[in-house]
Amino acid sequence: ALVKSVGTNTAQVAGTTLAATVPAGGVAQGNLIVVYFAMDGAAGVVSAADTGGNVYTAVANAQAGAPGTGNVRATILSAVANTALVNGNTITVTHPSVTVRAVSVAEFSGANTHDAAVSVGVTGTGTTPSSGNDTTTVASAVLIGAIAAEGPLADSFTAGAGFTTGPPTEAGTALGTAASNVTIDPEYDVVAVTGTYAATGTITSRDWAAALASFYNSAIYRIDIDVIASQGSGQVRHSAGQIRLKTGVDIRNYTS
Repeated sequence: ALVKSVGTNTAQVAGTTLAATVPAGGVAQGNLIVVYFAMDGAAGVVSAADTGGNVYTAVANAQAGAPGTGNVRATILSAVANTALVNGNTITVTHPSVTVRAVSVAEFSGANTHDAAVSVGVTGTGTTPSSGNDTTTVASAVLIGAIAAEGPLADSFTAGAGFTTGPPTEAGTALGTAASNVTIDPEYDVVAVTGTYAATGTITSRDWAAALASFYNSAIYRIDIDVIASQGSGQVRHSAGQIRLKTGVDIRNYTS
């Protein structure tokens, strides 16, 4: 589930970093931090870090053509908050030197692992961005879509079918011509079945980049079931894990 938008920021001056400040309430330990990032289409590594020392991974990227040839780029980064964040902490994206960039950060609960099978990104031009299709491998998951557009914050955006936005919060610049701006439109969708999905939407006609990632909860839980037998040792089998058999005489473990 979405917990809240954590912060946004934009810049329209040359630089290699962009930071969002964590608000009151912070980010709870164990929750998922998702960074939606848009920038001019420069080649190079995009990474993130925070003042709590949590480790971020770039899980999806959309960049046109050969490196550096696209007009806009979208990247999704994520981290599990092994260290809780508090008011005033910062989450900083480091990127190739560009003039225009925008970031939006969101906090999700109940998900802690990226589905490695879902990491796709596509670029194009027009009003109907799409990340392209990818197929999830885990039934219960949250799909993360990032739609970047080479246009100002005032441009229109409608989330794709099944996806929700606002929050997470849209972020974009607003000075000069459309081509001198960039906007990031975050969206997400909680799904209950495996399937083939794409991050889509409807925008003002612009150059765009769309990326998709998926996250699930990989926690392993142990459940002990005590079976009290009146006599004999009995036998209990379970295909999903381990069940403890208690007979009053002995305890035996069975795994299938």
